Amino acid sequence: MPQKQGQSVDPELAAGQQEAQTPFRVLVTAGGARVEFSSRVLDAIRFESSRAMNGVGGLGIGGVLLGTRAGNAFRVFAWRPLICDHSRGPAFLLSQRDLARMASYLEGVRLQGAAKRWDLLGWFVSHPKGGLTLSDEEQELQRRYFSPDGVILIVNPDQVGDAECAVRTAAEEESGEPVLVQPLPLRKRDPNEKRAKAQPDHWAAPMFEDDAPAPRKIPGGKWVWICGAALGLVAAGGGVWWSMREKPARSMPVVSAAPIEILSLHAGPRGGRFVIEWNGQAQAIRYASKVSLRIQDGAESSSMDLSPRDAAAGLQFYPIKSGHLRVSLILTSSTGQSFEESAEYYAGGQPAQAVSDLEGSVIAPAVPAPAAASSPTPAASRAPARASDPPAKATKKRLKKTKTRSAEVSSSTV
Repeated sequence: MPQKQGQSVDPELAAGQQEAQTPFRVLVTAGGARVEFSSRVLDAIRFESSRAMNGVGGLGIGGVLLGTRAGNAFRVFAWRPLICDHSRGPAFLLSQRDLARMASYLEGVRLQGAAKRWDLLGWFVSHPKGGLTLSDEEQELQRRYFSPDGVILIVNPDQVGDAECAVRTAAEEESGEPVLVQPLPLRKRDPNEKRAKAQPDHWAAPMFEDDAPAPRKIPGGKWVWICGAALGLVAAGGGVWWSMREKPARSMPVVSAAPIEILSLHAGPRGGRFVIEWNGQAQAIRYASKVSLRIQDGAESSSMDLSPRDAAAGLQFYPIKSGHLRVSLILTSSTGQSFEESAEYYAGGQPAQAVSDLEGSVIAPAVPAPAAASSPTPAASRAPARASDPPAKATKKRLKKTKTRSAEVSSSTV
């Protein structure tokens, strides 16, 4: 009898009408128990088991079966997945973390099923590597968390999408005859029938279809999307123009590293060899782009560019040919600026102490010994002679005063 508008609906009558309109697939246990699966639910279990097996790792899955029961007959209307983190491998092996939340999870499923007048009938497990028998760990899971007279569905999927299924009760030791479950045939639509919208997979969807929230309509409809897309294109074009526009070249100031340490250039004999040495670790040498030596040996002049390694060593040997040598160390920066430090040597001087090892070391300048009597007087030795100038000037002043006084006395006598 059709229901009039405004009349209350009896939940039991509505459940009976839904069961009468739902197609079922029947599986029988070894003891003769009849398990009827909704075709939609059994096809969803087949699909999810095959997809998990064909995915990365070939995983096994499990889930809870919900429906009604009358004596030795079961009817399955819905299912709910059991969460497994697969930390113990690809098979459906629950970890300690999964088991810790199992009791509270099943209690929540029972409460949701009670709203539909459904009971928790049992559970299912998929075996990707074949076999329709329960392992010892799966039997222990059945004893701990499910009803002792519940039903168990074992699914053996293959790579083409089919699945071999068998059912058994918890009290039975073997499963019933296996049944091949294939994808549901495609139904031809009527000419005036609209295409149904794609439903999300069962892992993310609500457990019951009535629990799904109504689709929310966006104000403005398609014009909101068109305006948003147009604004997005304008923003993208502006970004491309901004990135491709000509930008003024920025000139970076070139800072030349001015020498902050003396080079301590010295030339003279050391350990029986004539050595030219300097402070190779000075900051000015490390930052110079070019280091060169210029040598004036008597009337001959020569120059040489030093490699960075030789410049840092601070040591060069030179065969002197005359009695007067002038050495200049020239540093050139990357901007073309140059810095020069010079040292001179006159023959006749001897080092204060002999140096036996000169290879690979930077020798500190030694204090030159006093020049011999027969040697030419160096330029540096002329400076002390100036100390006698003040006394000579004082003597001249005293003589001038004496002559002035004598002239005054003679003029007074006359």
